[in-house]
Amino acid sequence: MNFDTPHHFILTSSSIISILLIIYALRNHHANGSRSFAWLMTCALVWSFGYTFEILVESFEAKKFWMRFSQLGVYGSAYCYFIFALQYCGYSKWFQGKYLVPISLPLILTPILIWTNDYHFLLHTTVSLEQAGSLSFIQYERTILSLLFIVYAYFLICISFFILYRAYKHSIHPFNRQYAILLIGLLIPVISMLLDLLGFNPFAPFAPTSIVLIFSGLFIAWGLFRYRLFYIWPIARDQLIEKMKSGVIVTDISGTLIDQNPSAKEIITQDFRNFGQDSLTIGQNWHEQLDEYEQWKKSYSSLREVQIEVTPDSKIYYEVSVSPLKNYKGQFIGHLTTLMDITSRKWTEKRLFIQATTDYLTRVHNRRHFVDLSKRAFSKSLEEQTSFSLMIIDIDFFKSINDTYGHNVGDQVLHQFATICSDLLGHDKIFGRIGGEEFAVTLPKTSLDQAYETAKTIQQTFERTELTATIKLTVSIGLSTKKGNDTFDKLLLEADQLLYEAKEERNTIKMPTTFNL
Repeated sequence: MNFDTPHHFILTSSSIISILLIIYALRNHHANGSRSFAWLMTCALVWSFGYTFEILVESFEAKKFWMRFSQLGVYGSAYCYFIFALQYCGYSKWFQGKYLVPISLPLILTPILIWTNDYHFLLHTTVSLEQAGSLSFIQYERTILSLLFIVYAYFLICISFFILYRAYKHSIHPFNRQYAILLIGLLIPVISMLLDLLGFNPFAPFAPTSIVLIFSGLFIAWGLFRYRLFYIWPIARDQLIEKMKSGVIVTDISGTLIDQNPSAKEIITQDFRNFGQDSLTIGQNWHEQLDEYEQWKKSYSSLREVQIEVTPDSKIYYEVSVSPLKNYKGQFIGHLTTLMDITSRKWTEKRLFIQATTDYLTRVHNRRHFVDLSKRAFSKSLEEQTSFSLMIIDIDFFKSINDTYGHNVGDQVLHQFATICSDLLGHDKIFGRIGGEEFAVTLPKTSLDQAYETAKTIQQTFERTELTATIKLTVSIGLSTKKGNDTFDKLLLEADQLLYEAKEERNTIKMPTTFNL
């Protein structure tokens, strides 16, 4: 071997650097694109290693062997650049055999043709040994097919450049710096190879591209591993659209804020004012700012998609969806949070609920909703073993009011009575209209004597109310209270029967005979 040439020291040093870069990439395998970068540096090592021995060995056949060996790294590096760009920018759908096999086939075929070129001369003709000073090297003429393979390799590199450039254009500061570093790292060896092919190599006949590729790897490694918070950025960015009306927030595995779209910043600033103006600052821990929203904060501990409703105030509603982010290997790397304004939908739902549960005329509970609420209160009363009473109220001579004064006046009487009862009963009682002129009141934690006092107050208050000077307004009331193994339906039936007895006398209150005033 010829160790007199100074080039072997440079090539050996570059090989050592490439080995260190491979180890470094594999140790940081959680970084997106690290494995394909390791393969790229492996190709650079093969290229540099083969070219080193091509220079060192002296026999023609040995030089041809190592020249062919280095070609594996030449064409492999173009393919690895392409895979690196896809993986780093999150194009996971392309990592399928139906896409990768056709793309890689020409680059697999090229080394095979190189190693068998002595039998068909499809790639190289007139292979000879040339001497330039202390450097001896293989000289050959390329065929059209060889040039086509070179063009295809450059085509893959151009696509890689386009993928990274597209990601750069769609990224925002400070993330676009990393893409800029990767783009420059990609351009360095490409420019070197083009200069060599076009005959503008100042180091000729020595080809420095393999060395340049190693130092390009150093540049890419710096861009790839310098800032840990950038690891999940390419994947998340593919799922984030700048002009979405919904807010989008991207956090890494530690909760550090990686990115947000303009809508998220507007939503947090205007509607979630308790977060503060600087709450969505890149690099801050987003999870730590959610102390006032315990359910929202807890959703980040789940590895499944979680949807919750968050209300920054009583008039605004947001649907918050927290989805885990995974890389192409399925490894968890962070969360994607979307905030959708559902205020309009919630108010529509409330209006529909009110329509379904409220009597349209008196604006109190309708019969179905009254019974549902009362049964829940009755079940709670059984669990807590507290008293429970029920009254049914009927407006006396209501039919004659309608017949004499018209339904419009009758509606006024119903509305007036509902208003009086609502004001007297308060929020702890359940009040509803269960028939034409019949109303019912559920009184949780109320004994029969307390219920009687409430009924008496309603009766006297309504009697003092004069809708017109000629109409005397009175009510009849049936009272029942929980005893032993009663059910709510039994209680309701008892109150209804007692009301029937009260209506025979009018303007009176009937209750179980066991009750003693």
